Amino acid sequence: PVMEVGKVEGSVIHMRLDGKHQRLALGTSSGTLLVYDGLQSWTGDTSGSLPPPLASFTAHPPRPNNVDMRFGQLAKQAEIWSLCWSPCGSRIATCSEDQSTRIWDTYSWDLVTTLVGHTLAVTSVDWKEFEGGRNLIATCADDRSVRVTNGSTFDLVMVLDTRHIHGWHTLTYLSFDPQDVIN
Repeated sequence: PVMEVGKVEGSVIHMRLDGKHQRLALGTSSGTLLVYDGLQSWTGDTSGSLPPPLASFTAHPPRPNNVDMRFGQLAKQAEIWSLCWSPCGSRIATCSEDQSTRIWDTYSWDLVTTLVGHTLAVTSVDWKEFEGGRNLIATCADDRSVRVTNGSTFDLVMVLDTRHIHGWHTLTYLSFDPQDVIN
């Protein structure tokens, strides 16, 4: 069946299913995070719409006093460019035009921590547990850097700076290879 998302403020920019394909998370141009639950048991109804969201809140609020014209829209919205679930599904990471990645608890929807350090929009985030239990979060940004963070302690592990590679203007997407093994 085709499922339609109800009214959403802004546009849907990114969506991702959790590891069990039971929850769907949507990130919007208005900085809103919407999470839908029970997708495996949902059979649809005559309206063809998704059930009401389990959670819907502003994960990345606008910055009304923004004066840096490189980020002209931040006074109105802080788009969620990418999001991902933690390997166990108990957390979700959202990254935004506001140069941050925020980690949310998926039971209480409280903010766990904010990862900072990028100097331009954070455009992609991925989170993976590797063989041996090593848990890593990777983010990339328009500042042409990749930051790798410990997914358990949220300590910075490394920064890859690609500014010296001529012809690259931005880093837009990244993902851990599902077959990779890091010890």
